[in-house]
Amino acid sequence: MPRVGYQDVLLERRDGDDLLLVDAGRERDTRGALATLAAVISALPDEALHTAAEPVAALAPWSSPLPPHERVAMLREIAQTARAGSDLDDLAPLGQLLREWRSTAEVHANPELLRRLQHAEMDTDEPAFPPAP
Repeated sequence: MPRVGYQDVLLERRDGDDLLLVDAGRERDTRGALATLAAVISALPDEALHTAAEPVAALAPWSSPLPPHERVAMLREIAQTARAGSDLDDLAPLGQLLREWRSTAEVHANPELLRRLQHAEMDTDEPAFPPAP
């Protein structure tokens, strides 16, 4: 498979998840670059992250409903999780974190849901919104 040296190859399987073949050297370089980027972001002071929060909303429009201080927290968590994932050779937690931040942004985009969740009793088994009939 000579293509693997310069291009990823996706193997679509009928009996399970698809497989992705990549060149190990390129993958190490990618993970190293991610680890370096995550370390740089982790080292930035909050003031710099506040400055970066607005362009992040433009680059990832789904994050725009988040208040600026939440986008700063998101950037910090993404960097820390990416750094840990690179060290552990497991980036799955980074994908999970991004899904969680997306869900948080969806809540902020819905003022009624946000209000209900902010005022919901946490010791109750009742949902913030009752299920639709």
